[in-house]
Amino acid sequence: MRVSGSTPEVEAMGAVAQLMASDDLGVLIVRVDGVIDYANLAACRVLGTEPLAGQRLQALGPLSDAEDRPLALQDFTAQVLDENRPINDLIVGVCVQGDRRWLRVHVLRSGAAGEGPPRLLLLLLDITASRQQELSMFGRFSQVLDAAPVGICIIDEEGRFEHVNPAYQQLSGYTAAELVGQLLTLVVPEEARAEIAERHRRFIETGQEPRSEQQLVTRDGKPRVVLSESCRISGPDGRYRRISFVIDITARKLLEQKLEERNRELEEMASTDSLTGLCNRRRILDIMHERVEVARRYGRPLAVMMIDLDFFKTINDSHGHPVGDEVLVSFARLLKSCARDSDSIGRIGGEEFVLVMPESTAEGACSFLERLRTECARLRFSAKGLRLSFSAGVSIYAEGDNVPSLLRGADKALYAAKGEGRGRYCVSGQSPR
Repeated sequence: MRVSGSTPEVEAMGAVAQLMASDDLGVLIVRVDGVIDYANLAACRVLGTEPLAGQRLQALGPLSDAEDRPLALQDFTAQVLDENRPINDLIVGVCVQGDRRWLRVHVLRSGAAGEGPPRLLLLLLDITASRQQELSMFGRFSQVLDAAPVGICIIDEEGRFEHVNPAYQQLSGYTAAELVGQLLTLVVPEEARAEIAERHRRFIETGQEPRSEQQLVTRDGKPRVVLSESCRISGPDGRYRRISFVIDITARKLLEQKLEERNRELEEMASTDSLTGLCNRRRILDIMHERVEVARRYGRPLAVMMIDLDFFKTINDSHGHPVGDEVLVSFARLLKSCARDSDSIGRIGGEEFVLVMPESTAEGACSFLERLRTECARLRFSAKGLRLSFSAGVSIYAEGDNVPSLLRGADKALYAAKGEGRGRYCVSGQSPR
């Protein structure tokens, strides 16, 4: 509440007076050349000397930032005086009578810009005790990280390694000396570096990133697959760090890949005729169900044909089963060479085959069978004089058809073709050709 008769200027002067008289907050007014114009008692106590007025700030002891890098007055004069932008929460180390003290410093411009000689206003808060406690805790934390059996790295806001434990060094092939200070993208594939750098930037901002699998490249160029999970912490200087816990899952991924390949092989074996490599009965019927559903839903044409090799039992009896197998394999190859990529072929019995032809009319099916008949007559086998022919029945999808009805239609047409002396084909509802 404003005191009666007071003005904003009077209240501001009162606030400044309270600030100057503070027992906890040191106040310095410093010229551009580093000479101290004013220091309150708290500042003298913090910096361990009295009086401070007239002394140079640089003479009080070497200044350093939170990472023990040297600091000079010009490190912040340009920002504060020229750009008129304050510096907040700067952690500064100063040597006072041989002891290191840590100060949290706010730096502002003293007075309005353009009014009199420029000055810096420094507000100092001694955080030595809490800083030492944080450093001690951080040191113990580092010991725990180093003893952990999983790879752990600490990365700063800029994406540079600050700490890597022995497990991470062993995983990456780099020593701590080779990694600390380097960008985290050093250990990722070149094509992924921009994405990883952007993900790190977002993580520092939000502190959120799901567990993920990532590619890592070791010092000798070997690719590794790692499982990474990260958390964001605030370091002793108040800045965010990323701690990543990394587990090498390369062996597990290779095993998963082998299992997937084996499962694919088993699935293929379960759906493939072992002799001809065509679909087996179960698989071709599954495909028929899918194709019939498409034809029903979208009104698309569909042809299904059953093909039977003529006099196959006689071939087996006269030339033996090895020649019979040769005939089946050769005819299967012929079917695949004449069929379209969209067609599906299956062997459903000893010498019986089914061909599913989406987007095909009766005319298209007949054209295919004519070509197949011509090519089949050209086949030659190890048994001298052996020639091969086939009979076929074709069923064309009509509204209301399903897999059983289409197979019945094709089978009925097949027997009609055989009844005319074999070596023929027949479309359901038409005469054999």
